[in-house]
Amino acid sequence: MENLPNNSQPFPHRGAMLWDDSRNAGFSIADNPQTGVNADFASINWMSQYNDPKSQLKMVQKLVKLRQRSDALNQGQVYIGKLYEHSAFTITRFFREDNTTKGRACCLLTT
Repeated sequence: MENLPNNSQPFPHRGAMLWDDSRNAGFSIADNPQTGVNADFASINWMSQYNDPKSQLKMVQKLVKLRQRSDALNQGQVYIGKLYEHSAFTITRFFREDNTTKGRACCLLTT
């Protein structure tokens, strides 16, 4: 969900929460609500994110659950590898106790 277009203020203009594809994005039943909604609310809203198993909302929910189950992700140390060919690097996260790595280590390659 994006901020509303804004040319007159230095900060982004926040719109109403886009709950679903109904009138005023499900935020209000008023004829002329004071808080606007983005024009794309019919396709980009909370309900469509909730129902799509590959949406950003579902991905964040899965990552939160993973972090809760992993000491490495919850309270581990981070090592960021060297930049490779100006476009890729690794991030490694691991949990150490008494100078020993405990449990699983997580490694991510990003480009």
